[in-house]
This record gives sequence, C-alpha cells and structure tokens, in this order.
Amino acid sequence: MTTTSSSSPGTGRRRPSGLAWRRARWGYVFIAPWIIGFFLFTLIPMVATFIFTFTNIDLANMDDIQFVGLENYAQLLTDSQTHASLLVTFKFAIIALPVAMLLPFGVAMLVNSRHVMAPSFFRVLFFLPYVVPFVAGVLIWQQMLSDNGWVNDFLRAIGIQDPPNWLQSTTWIYPGLVIMGVWGIGAGIIVYLAGLKGVPTELYDAAKVDGANRFNAIWHITDRKS
Repeated sequence: MTTTSSSSPGTGRRRPSGLAWRRARWGYVFIAPWIIGFFLFTLIPMVATFIFTFTNIDLANMDDIQFVGLENYAQLLTDSQTHASLLVTFKFAIIALPVAMLLPFGVAMLVNSRHVMAPSFFRVLFFLPYVVPFVAGVLIWQQMLSDNGWVNDFLRAIGIQDPPNWLQSTTWIYPGLVIMGVWGIGAGIIVYLAGLKGVPTELYDAAKVDGANRFNAIWHITDRKS
C-alpha cells in the first residue's frame, strides 16, 4: 500500500498524507514522556545551573541573588583545590576509561561467540547487576571492599596477609572505584552485542579463508562494521 502526498501551490513542497501524519503524531505521543522528562529534569536544571554560576546565591534565601559576573570562574581558576580535583579526575579516568570500554567489549565478544552455550542466559546474567538500585549497589560494594569484607578475606585466604584498604587509601581508592564500576558494565555489553549482531558472519568466514587472524578480524571487520 502506497501513500500519496499533495504539494502546496506555489511552494513545491509536498505535504504529508493523512496516514503519514497519523504515524508521526503517534510517534510524538510515545516519545512525549521522554521529551517532558528531558526538559524538566535535564535541560532546564542545566540551564538554571549555568545561569546561577554568574550569581552569588544562597539556597536558603532565594530572594537575595546577587549578579557577580565572572567572579566565580576567576576564583575557581585560582583555587588550589580545583587543580587537585582535576588531577584526581585525570588519574581516575586513566584507569576507568580503558576498563569501561575494553571489558564490556571483551565480554560481548565472548558472549557473541558461536562456541558459547545459552548466550541469552549470559546476557541476562551480566545485565542483572545494572538494574540493581544505585544505593543498594554502593552499600554492597562498601561492605565487600571494607577491611573485613569479602574481597580482603579472599586475598588473605590466598596468602596476602596485608590486603589494601580499598576505600580509605588515597592510592587504592582508584582501583577500588573501578572495581565498583565493573558492577554496571551490563548496559555496555548489551550495546556492543547489538553492534556485533549486525556484522555478517560471512565476513569472518571470508577473512579466515584469506588467512586473517583473530586480531585482524576484530580490527578490520568488527571495528569497522559494528
């Protein structure tokens, strides 16, 4: 079944037909909750926060708002704590970003392998921690990474008598937070799996016939197509 559309006289534009307009209207209806939520809880707070950076505001007394221009930014750039915070963020990013990108990709490659039995079970298994409430996940890992937690008990069992203090040491807090982040890689695994499923298996078979190894297949086929 085909739909036709008429053109507005003198403009050359094609007006959508009734069926196309109804489909578009229902599309807008379905995405309306997301759009409303985005405006109310993301866009408007971001704009308001940006505007407040040019003021001296007391949240307890919203009636007394003073415009200070770029004074807050000037103070921010000269504050030594700002430099220290940026350094901490940079150190954490060096460790966290490779893990957050490579680990989900590696797990997705394993789950997507034809040699893995019951791949749907493993997809659900890896995604389940992602749906655990954030506060509950933090409390669980706080207990696991404490001095007498499960992680340190395991390290003592294998012969490490002085395990690291994950959450209290300025050195071990970075890997400790990365370990906590591994808890939520399920979403990344699902995204990578969706891309891997879109790569035709014939390309891998042809590459194998041509003598390509596993790394070449990943680099030239998986990375280009997914």
